[in-house]
Amino acid sequence: MDPLNETKESKRKYSLAPRAERLVANLVDSILVVFATFCVISLALSAKEPGSELSSSYNIVLIPFFCFVALNGYLLGKSGTTIGKLVLHLKIVCANTEDKPPLWRLLFLRYAPMHLANLFGILGLANVLMIFREDHRCGHDFIAGTLVVKNIDDTHSK
Repeated sequence: MDPLNETKESKRKYSLAPRAERLVANLVDSILVVFATFCVISLALSAKEPGSELSSSYNIVLIPFFCFVALNGYLLGKSGTTIGKLVLHLKIVCANTEDKPPLWRLLFLRYAPMHLANLFGILGLANVLMIFREDHRCGHDFIAGTLVVKNIDDTHSK
């Protein structure tokens, strides 16, 4: 183990989120976003005028991202968590201070790049496979300067 990394590890306020818990949290969030996106597109299709276009590439990219923000924006802004992370007592913190990141950083430096990377298959896979590093950080964590940690406040209050 790298002595520099060991020192960083011992000074952390929180423990790193286990990889499996991050995966489950992401699956919960993804299922909710897919369901919300399906509902929005179904409503839009039932209300659209004959001959109008709904299937533009903008809609395919933006609707799921806006559904994600609609479902998780409040939680991200308030406590740095999503519905899936809340269920598993995880939260996102700044990597250098371990404080809650501002909402703009989470949305535009963490989630927007992740959403775009996932559209390009191999790029999305590379992003996610970085979780096997010692610090459990994916590519979007590096872009946003974040860590996903166990939320000690929630686990001790039970």
